[in-house]
Amino acid sequence: MGIIVFSGMVVICAGAIYFIFNARKQRKYDAATRTAKYLGALITLYILGLLAFSFLAPTKPAAGGEVQFCGVDPTCDLSAAPIQVLYLKTIGDPPSELVAAGMYYVVTVRAISRKGTAQIRPEMTGFIEDSRGRRFSQETLVERAYRAAQQRARTGAPPVPHGTYRTTMIFDLPRDVERPAIVLHEGGVFEQLLERFLIGDEASLFYPETKLRLLTPEEVSAR
Repeated sequence: MGIIVFSGMVVICAGAIYFIFNARKQRKYDAATRTAKYLGALITLYILGLLAFSFLAPTKPAAGGEVQFCGVDPTCDLSAAPIQVLYLKTIGDPPSELVAAGMYYVVTVRAISRKGTAQIRPEMTGFIEDSRGRRFSQETLVERAYRAAQQRARTGAPPVPHGTYRTTMIFDLPRDVERPAIVLHEGGVFEQLLERFLIGDEASLFYPETKLRLLTPEEVSAR
């Protein structure tokens, strides 16, 4: 729904700007000024609607489950969830192994397309936030090393079902991390920027983010 409203706004704004430009060329300054005021009021209403939907949206707890990605796809076909977490102090082989400052959380994320697209490869990124509001970004260099090692060790990986894609995200979390939760994003830089201005989209400005809870090694041991 958000992309439809946004597309309509883009068309209206483009038409209004074209009209203002032509009106000024024809010296119809009153018509140009009046249209500019209407356009400004419409943009203001859109921004207020965007903020209202974000601030009034219910806060989503850091719990298990999955996140759906809508964005430019009004069917919200794509979803993703963390399905496995490994805890490693080092990654790679001596003497070039990579050592975590705290502990590496190696998170396997599975994305599913309900359309069953065979070659699904979404652009998946994420970060982890703990109960104290600290955010931890992906360790991209460590991820490359880990994937390279996995490729070398892989002899016969089982086939991946159609419409399913798995990726690995690695985070270096301190020992004192509390109730970590992963926030997933999908799409390239342009798409994520566009989604910031879609009314009702989970990636829009100030909209509560869906946080998917991860267990710490201590919580796993206590089970």
